[in-house]
Amino acid sequence: MPHTCHVNTAHTAQAREILGPDAFLGVEHAVLFEPDPGKARATAREHLHPYLNTPYNVAKFRRLGYTDDEIAHGGSDRLVDDLVFWGDVDTVADKLRAHVQAGADHVAVQVIGTEPGSSAMPHWRRLGEALLPQ
Repeated sequence: MPHTCHVNTAHTAQAREILGPDAFLGVEHAVLFEPDPGKARATAREHLHPYLNTPYNVAKFRRLGYTDDEIAHGGSDRLVDDLVFWGDVDTVADKLRAHVQAGADHVAVQVIGTEPGSSAMPHWRRLGEALLPQ
């Protein structure tokens, strides 16, 4: 029962192809409800910093198709945008749906960018309303 994290939707499609149609595939993805690109990417880079600086994750990002230049110095905009979905609730929901369309059975959502000590629950509720059929 694979569960992947810090991957792009192309990885999800590749994992589904390797696993076949019957295996469960879970994906974790960080999201940020921030429409301003500069603010969103700054917060996303802070979140990704530990992962962009460990040999295991750097090797994984290379396998995902990112160059050393894209991984270095906090990550390129392309890498950051692929690994942290940001924007308004509808934009984030559409990006999360791409994992399901690529073959994920489940997408776990990690909300980042909340104030220390506050709950991400309001963000999960808004996202749930956007994702679940009415």
